Amino acid sequence: MEGLPQDAGRRPFGLVKRSWRRLYRNTPWYRWHLSSSKPLSLRRYGAVFVPGDQVKGEMIMDGRFVLSGERVDLVEENWYPNDAPEVWLRDMHGFGWLADLRATEHPQSAKAARHMVSSWLNHNKRWHPLSWDGEVTAQRLLAWLGHFEFITHGANAAFVRHLTQEIAIQANHLLLSYQDYELSYARAQIEKALIFCGQCLPDGTTLASDMLGKLEESLDRLIRPDGGTQYRSPAMQAALLTDLHDLLDFHRTMRLQAPAYLSATAQRMAPMMRMLIHNDGSVAHHHQSFALPAEAMASFMERCLHQVAPLRAAFASGMYRLTARRATLLIDGGTQPYPGFDQQAFAGTLSFEMTVGTQKLITNMGSHERRSVWGDVQRATAAHSTLVLNDTNSSELVPGGGMGRRPQTVYCKPYETDDYLGMDLHHDGYRMMGGAKHYRSLKLARDGDYLQGEDLISGPPELPATLRFHLHPQVNVALQGNRQQVVLYLPKGRPWRFDIEGAHLELEDSVYLQGEASARCRQIVARLPEYRPRQAGPRPPAERRVLWSLQQLDAAPRA
Repeated sequence: MEGLPQDAGRRPFGLVKRSWRRLYRNTPWYRWHLSSSKPLSLRRYGAVFVPGDQVKGEMIMDGRFVLSGERVDLVEENWYPNDAPEVWLRDMHGFGWLADLRATEHPQSAKAARHMVSSWLNHNKRWHPLSWDGEVTAQRLLAWLGHFEFITHGANAAFVRHLTQEIAIQANHLLLSYQDYELSYARAQIEKALIFCGQCLPDGTTLASDMLGKLEESLDRLIRPDGGTQYRSPAMQAALLTDLHDLLDFHRTMRLQAPAYLSATAQRMAPMMRMLIHNDGSVAHHHQSFALPAEAMASFMERCLHQVAPLRAAFASGMYRLTARRATLLIDGGTQPYPGFDQQAFAGTLSFEMTVGTQKLITNMGSHERRSVWGDVQRATAAHSTLVLNDTNSSELVPGGGMGRRPQTVYCKPYETDDYLGMDLHHDGYRMMGGAKHYRSLKLARDGDYLQGEDLISGPPELPATLRFHLHPQVNVALQGNRQQVVLYLPKGRPWRFDIEGAHLELEDSVYLQGEASARCRQIVARLPEYRPRQAGPRPPAERRVLWSLQQLDAAPRA
């Protein structure tokens, strides 16, 4: 993408500079270098805006830490347990779990928090590539400043002074590390942390001002014209939007003048975020998603999306929303994120999710926080409600994250008629297979009780092609005798009938992932037969077409 920088760390000179800095940081002189500033007190504290999880907090009181879906029991003060995955270690050293500990309101919770902070200070004085990583350090500083009053409640003056000086030391480290990070969410997190540090530490006004300017530059390039992020991820959308409101609320609480761009950017991002939220309050399973408890989700909606209407079409991000009365479709109709932003991107091009009122009908498999278990399974094309050719992902998933081959062209055109809201889409992610393309057409009736779909795959006829429709766990299914129909039963309301022409239907097991939870569910699988050549038409002759529909029963039949 024009204007997005290349990774400086991949250039030879950048590698030499990073290697030298890594060696220097591992020496005692680096700690001495960072200790040039030793403030005795903070001029103000950060503020906590995200509620914690009381149940998780009570587990922490017993030494059981559930972070990023991974549970590790600490039987001793060991900040690097042998059985802990890296994602757990990063969260542990980031101290975001202080919010959970605080949510318990236990009489000893502040003492437990102070004990853990003291332990970290005693065991992590020297630089370490994980615990002193820029993003981890930023999260830790934000947690310590946000919970400073909680941590220091009942503490002696020596501990308060020690923690204050350590915040200054790590802020100096973060400022020196800032140059290592190219445009990314991690860089924006570092800028946010340094803004808070600058506003809280003595003589930090210039630092805060400089970082507010840097953050504006980062947001200009991280956020697309329609308000979506370069990651095309609901999780990243929510994280950045939350960061903006954290800064706005902090400035408001402390009676500081907030730059106008903070509010303007939050207002631009909000309709896009609202677009990605179903009517039941859950978030779309397009790319990396997230799940919050009902109370926390309601708090997020009230704080960041109060009275915000959803976008219907986000052309720059390639996300679309069709709504007709009680039926809503969320469609992924865009190109994949650019390299560097695609670490957690999913190969679900042209997939869709459908809700009826507040009930999910068609879904994608979703995303689980335990990446060490689910890995690329949740990122695969087969984990989405779309077409899979030759059991191959429409975008190549690189081991360890990121993407290789991907669609070069993703076309999406929304339209409206008197009777329907429609979408015409296609992508060329399978072009290496004889130039194959996947065409999809979706037509949602304006009364919301009928969805008509058409999927067409062009290319070599000998390659197997499969359509998948993942169902929510609460949907019960019954395959009809002719094996061309399936009746879908939602917990409430009338059932829906799925009809298909041009493919053989089967029902298979699937799984539904949301946050730390997983549940068994079913999926409709339609296997396409060998193609029959067409004599004429605008599309290539080597093509196979499937017509399908979803109709709510007890409604008048459609033509």
